Amino acid sequence: YSVFYWKVPALADCIRLLLELGGATYENTHPTVGDWPQEKETTPYGHVPVLTETRSDGTKFVLAESHAIERYLAKTFLYHGSTPHETATIEQHHESWIECLDAMRVGVFKLPTDKRPAAIKKFMEDFVPRFLKRHERMLEKKSKAGYYVSDKLTLPDLYAWVMTQFFLDFSDGSFDWSEYPNIKAVVDHVAAHPRVKDYVENRR
Repeated sequence: YSVFYWKVPALADCIRLLLELGGATYENTHPTVGDWPQEKETTPYGHVPVLTETRSDGTKFVLAESHAIERYLAKTFLYHGSTPHETATIEQHHESWIECLDAMRVGVFKLPTDKRPAAIKKFMEDFVPRFLKRHERMLEKKSKAGYYVSDKLTLPDLYAWVMTQFFLDFSDGSFDWSEYPNIKAVVDHVAAHPRVKDYVENRR
């Protein structure tokens, strides 16, 4: 596999995490700032990330759009559903976390740098508590703590871990988990996985 994206986690973080958990061999390739206007024309839709999979016969499968890539890899490495109901529930939770990502991108990262501190404060004080409380209520209904679906890691668990890394960064590592014990349990389950630990310690 090859992941074509900038030298930051962002939209490629969950993709790389799935490849790590799947034990896949992959490389990161990166756009060049000066050459990006030309390089973007080589991508399917003019933006990144792009995943390229080289099949055993040497042919290549190219996939764009970050969330399509995430779902494809989750199914490939068995971090998706095993029944139609599981699959639908996993995608429901995944889509909700994507909404959180979109709110953060629009409300924080698309603003001028000098306006971001105030935007981060508003995002963390307004959007994040409302969002997490909804997820906390969903997780309270689970008989098995620490997972969104069934009793195994699946795509929304991984995405929760990815997104809460932003919350930790925005709060200088002092994010208050006290009202979200079930979400914390999910995040802790992901963080405890040996391949996740290795990924964090040796970002590739």
